[in-house]
Amino acid sequence: MPRSLFSRFHSASRLPTQESKRAKRLRLNEQKESRAALSRLRSSNQPIYIQQPPEESNHDESIQFNVDIDGAPEWIDEELNLSDETQDSLRQIRLQKEWILQQNKQWRWVDLMAVLLPIYLHMKQVTSDWITSTWDQDRSSDVCACPADKKTSRVVDLIDLMGQKLQCVSFCSCMPDQVFLMAQGYIGSTPAFPQTAFSVRLLNFYDLLWNLCNSHATPFAEVMQQWNEPRSQRLLAKKSTKPCKLRRNLSGAIDAYRYLKRTQQQMIETVTSPHPQDRLAQRSCHSCFGRSHPDLLPKKNDCDIFICLDGNFQHRHHERAEKGHLLLQTPVLFIPPDEVEDAKEEIRQHELALRKLDKAKDRCSEIHKAADDKRNGTTWKGCDDTGIMGCCCRHDAVVYYCNINQSGEGRGLPFSIIKHLFTELDSSRKLRILYDIGCSLDKFIKLRKLLPHLSERMKFATSIFHSYVHDWKCQVAYNPRLNDGWGLTDGEGLERLWSYLSALVSPLQYATRNHRLSSINHRSFFHNAQGIERLVATLKRKTIKAYAHKQTALKVLNDLTILPNPHSFPIKNYTHDFFQCQWQKQCSFESNQKQADIEKKQEIAQHLERKEQLRLLAESFNSMVGTSKQGNEDALAILDNIYQLQKAHDEQLIKAGGYFNDLNAHDKDCEEHLALLWSAKSQLFKKAVEIQSELQPLKNSKNRGDWLGTRLKEKIFAALNRQKAAVVKVIKTFCDRRCKYLSKFALELVNLPENQPFDYSNFLAMTLDDPIWNDGFLCTSKEPWAVEPIVRNGIHTVLAFDRANEEIDWITIDLQHALSWGVYHHKQLTQAKDKCSHEGSEDRDSDDIVCFAAKKLGGQSDAGFRMGKTILRGDVETSLEKHRLLLLSWNDTILDMLSNELTNRSNLPRCWFELLGLLLQNVDADNISEIDEDMEKVELDDGDSDGESVGVAMLDGYEEENNKD
Repeated sequence: MPRSLFSRFHSASRLPTQESKRAKRLRLNEQKESRAALSRLRSSNQPIYIQQPPEESNHDESIQFNVDIDGAPEWIDEELNLSDETQDSLRQIRLQKEWILQQNKQWRWVDLMAVLLPIYLHMKQVTSDWITSTWDQDRSSDVCACPADKKTSRVVDLIDLMGQKLQCVSFCSCMPDQVFLMAQGYIGSTPAFPQTAFSVRLLNFYDLLWNLCNSHATPFAEVMQQWNEPRSQRLLAKKSTKPCKLRRNLSGAIDAYRYLKRTQQQMIETVTSPHPQDRLAQRSCHSCFGRSHPDLLPKKNDCDIFICLDGNFQHRHHERAEKGHLLLQTPVLFIPPDEVEDAKEEIRQHELALRKLDKAKDRCSEIHKAADDKRNGTTWKGCDDTGIMGCCCRHDAVVYYCNINQSGEGRGLPFSIIKHLFTELDSSRKLRILYDIGCSLDKFIKLRKLLPHLSERMKFATSIFHSYVHDWKCQVAYNPRLNDGWGLTDGEGLERLWSYLSALVSPLQYATRNHRLSSINHRSFFHNAQGIERLVATLKRKTIKAYAHKQTALKVLNDLTILPNPHSFPIKNYTHDFFQCQWQKQCSFESNQKQADIEKKQEIAQHLERKEQLRLLAESFNSMVGTSKQGNEDALAILDNIYQLQKAHDEQLIKAGGYFNDLNAHDKDCEEHLALLWSAKSQLFKKAVEIQSELQPLKNSKNRGDWLGTRLKEKIFAALNRQKAAVVKVIKTFCDRRCKYLSKFALELVNLPENQPFDYSNFLAMTLDDPIWNDGFLCTSKEPWAVEPIVRNGIHTVLAFDRANEEIDWITIDLQHALSWGVYHHKQLTQAKDKCSHEGSEDRDSDDIVCFAAKKLGGQSDAGFRMGKTILRGDVETSLEKHRLLLLSWNDTILDMLSNELTNRSNLPRCWFELLGLLLQNVDADNISEIDEDMEKVELDDGDSDGESVGVAMLDGYEEENNKD
């Protein structure tokens, strides 16, 4: 009998003995049908086996064993006709039952972790993080002193990197089973009665593999199974000859491992960093959130912190991936959802109070999805979490995330991050905020008078690459390359972070919501840890880049300052101050321009473009009429296009309001040519932005010292080739129109080098801040900055020179903060170690954070408190040794920067050199490598390429190939 039917039959056997009216009616109908069937069989004279009708019963015979015409037995299961209300109630009962089961499992894990954490820390210290030869020795005597007769044994599958086995493990009721597995170096996959456990060193290995190679649990479990089975026994499923499926068990052990690891990190952060800003410095970026040492002279903008904001809607989560039995748990790096809702409510309240419900949008808001977000329910259909909003510092370290739930990239998300950050920073610290729509966010906050007491501590700018799609007027105010104080910060750190996290997009769409957030949180902590290790090397690389920018700008500036300045009286050479003054005049001119005039100019350009299209179509029409039947059909199609364009052209002419009527013939012709040239240049700039976006990975590879693979290189070149034909057409249109305009109205400018035609290869080499995008003859002003190419080039060079100098100053500040924090954190760890080493329990009732952590680990009793201090001391010593190695690795780079004069010793804190002098005394000379790595590098460079060493040099080959076309 099928199990489901047996269950229903078993339930029916316990029904009350009284028969209902409905059951009686069904029984009598079945008896009537049976008699009719028997009478039909008798009339056909076929032999039959007569079965007597059953006696009347008080039970509802919903399941009966009948005989069909062919005599084959079958089960007849009557469907229950339940009402919608009853079905909904049953569904709610099942959900409630599942919720209770999941909650109980979660509570068991939470209760277990409180007991397992001190054992984990103790075993980690005893086995040196499970790398000693006796890592799997049974140390259950360290956690249980009960006699052997009170213990029980159970067989458990134990899986390690180098083998797997079925082992009988002893357990005791005094401690959870997971504690005894941890005493042998393993973590079970379930909180109660674990049947499968994985070694901690295997989980350490998988954690690195997952972070660096994006290895998922399913293929890793299969790899370990195929790797271990030839070396050890095969683990079989219960009552089967098939091997066990380890993926779900591995996932449970990984979650427990990550929880223990993160709890340990949080404990060290709490013990050594009492202030929230110090905790930010410890887990995110030492340079941005660290503190300068008091013996250093304060520098200008020493208290400024750069942060970048951006949203990502690839990191979605499908609603049906889980049943929603557990509440959402917010990891450390995520802003709590209630804070996000409070920020949105604060915005709504300010809008109601100031009557800002009519949300007037500027052009920047209209052309950016982030500001003018038109995403709706159809965009994220089937998704509950629709993306994440990120915040990182100027060194690409993750600061915070916001989980986006059923909405787009509204302004409440960046506002909640900014508001939360100010609660954790010192009152003297200021924020420089870079955002794709930093201009719009700045206006939004000011118009609604949000955070008025913090307005002096906030400055906004647009991220460098996105700034070029803003209006020129907006760029003058918010482009970080055009404004003082931003250095060479690009604000694109989150774009690089999204690329780093892209491997998690697909698998996390179908994970549980909590697993999605915890995975992003865990990967981000690893990203920050790697950034901290490379922090000083990154600052060195940025310093070299800043000096290169400075030298390039200085060379151009020196060439310009030997030229006579015809705009000075008496005539002198060009100077840095003159170019700076011209830039200020240009900014003043742009700020005074009316938006209505700019929009009018765009409408006129569209009008003339349509007129140009009409002319070309008319020429095509005349050439096709009468040539052939097919030519006549094409001519009719062109004629229809002419009619449609003429109609739109007339409507646009009415809107123009007779703009050209007041001009004489010469001025009208000049204005028309100028408007067409301006339109062509706008189209060319759009193509430049698209090309530069495709080339960005290559530039990042060069600037950051990373390598590109062959596959990514081929994708980039394929994208460039797809756009080449359209780009060449736009280049030709621009060059032709510029030549026609200059030949007719500015003949003296025709032969200048900057006004010569260029080809596709020259276009690829143009940057988005090239002087060509600021052609003076396209402007109504006749000031030197608008009409003189040398002045425009000088302004561009002066701005580049100033930004490079600012970047060098910022790097000096970053270096001071990083080294000062290194000394400060070493001091904090040393003090925590000394407090833990203090004998006695008289300070057990102290409010000191170290004592609190010791009581949390060991308990409130004197013995537990002493044990907690011992465990905490060992963990602090491990962290202190790790920090010592970090400082020593930094020191090698610092010495290299000093020897190459990239920085001065006077710019660095004196306490750094004092501490390094002590640390270097304890360096083991036996650990210093004498391997000739340079010789090995030469041999490897001469070997066969594996396709992963594709750098920016490949771009030169691409340009050469395209120049031959």
